[in-house]
Amino acid sequence: MVILVILRHHRMRTITNFFLANLAVADFFVGVFCVLPNLMINLKPNWVLGNVSIFRRFSVDLVRSETEDLALSCETCDLFGRNVTTFISGARHLC
Repeated sequence: MVILVILRHHRMRTITNFFLANLAVADFFVGVFCVLPNLMINLKPNWVLGNVSIFRRFSVDLVRSETEDLALSCETCDLFGRNVTTFISGARHLC
């Protein structure tokens, strides 16, 4: 629904709304690729979605996990760089 509003109304095409549309797409894919297979596992003890689907499920989980690790590593490096820059700029004023 968010995506339809952004596509139909030209005034809604801002950077913030594109970010919200991106989150809406990500939520949709999480629902399709993560929630539905887990629901099927909880409802039936045996896998009924086929061999390709079970491979896709485990590969998507692996990619999601690796992506989260990479994002946390990038955020850590960014924060470290900001702290070092702040410390260096503050140390110049002490001399």
